[in-house]
Amino acid sequence: MLLPTHIAGAYCATEAALFLLRRPRSEVCRGPILYGVVAGVVSDLDLVPLFFKLGWKFLGGEAGQHRESILHTLIFAVVLALVPVFLRMRERSAWAVAGCVGLISHLVLDSLTIGWGIMWFYPFSIKFYGINIATRWYGAQWGDKWLSKYIWHPLFIIELAIMSAGFVVARLRTSARNSDCKTLVGDVDYQTMPETVPDRLRLY
Repeated sequence: MLLPTHIAGAYCATEAALFLLRRPRSEVCRGPILYGVVAGVVSDLDLVPLFFKLGWKFLGGEAGQHRESILHTLIFAVVLALVPVFLRMRERSAWAVAGCVGLISHLVLDSLTIGWGIMWFYPFSIKFYGINIATRWYGAQWGDKWLSKYIWHPLFIIELAIMSAGFVVARLRTSARNSDCKTLVGDVDYQTMPETVPDRLRLY
């Protein structure tokens, strides 16, 4: 899928994973969520060498070649999950889950519409697996013009839906965080504020 869709998909998946970890919104900082979003797009860094190899033709029919790299495998998801553990970061479990889930969201989305899927069983198999309905139905017909054809095709609604979901989740989370902050500030005893209230909640 396209970059905006990967960002939205990784964001939604990371938020859902952290919610399932039962992390209260007030305790989860933006760090793990941002890490999950970055993990959801970092796999496409393998487009850079493809660009140097093919030039702007990398946006044509050969675009799927970049998925042959290790960045588009579950092994890389494990690597992103282990990085916070080895760095001994606070909330390591949240960071590790965010990195792993963000990357897996990328692999799942790359298995839905365009391209030939992902090497899900690498290194045991280099076969690509995926639904990839756009490529299967229209790949030969669209050829190197697949991008311009795809964004005007009804199948692109799938990408728009995921992007819209990311926007809605972001708005809901912002509203929830604001509500939490108002509740916390409303419970403050201003006479004892300097001694009892964390710095992040001080109003002066």
